[in-house]
Amino acid sequence: MSANESGFVVERKINDGNWEEYGKTVANALSFVDILTQYDTKYSYRVRSFTTIGKSNPSDSVTYTTPNDPNTGISDQSANVHLAIFPNPAHNQITLISKEPAQIKIFDLQGKVVWEQSNSKPTETINISDFSNGIYFLQALSDRKSNVIKLVKE
Repeated sequence: MSANESGFVVERKINDGNWEEYGKTVANALSFVDILTQYDTKYSYRVRSFTTIGKSNPSDSVTYTTPNDPNTGISDQSANVHLAIFPNPAHNQITLISKEPAQIKIFDLQGKVVWEQSNSKPTETINISDFSNGIYFLQALSDRKSNVIKLVKE
């Protein structure tokens, strides 16, 4: 139990990035939930208490690395554009999450572009209901960086 704190600040660092304030809790909080959206990514956390006069020194950090994409076995860290799609396999639509705007193309197995968008938003919903069932490849290009993820349409 904390006696003098107003609450706690949770700080998060992704891979080798900088520490950022990610959330706050009330005094005596016992847990904090984070939804991890990227495969093969190292998330580190630390906590500081705060009062009306300021923040404490940070706690020791704890780190968790998410696994590779179970559908493709592809590591998001093998490329430079941080990207996730779900659900995968999908039926009617997919949601694309990217850290930066990107040019998105979806290719069929013959290499034909079946969908494209030149400047995606950080979260983009893509209708794939007209796609035939099968395997596709989603490519994201941004500032000379690229990533490709296998997409399965059922």
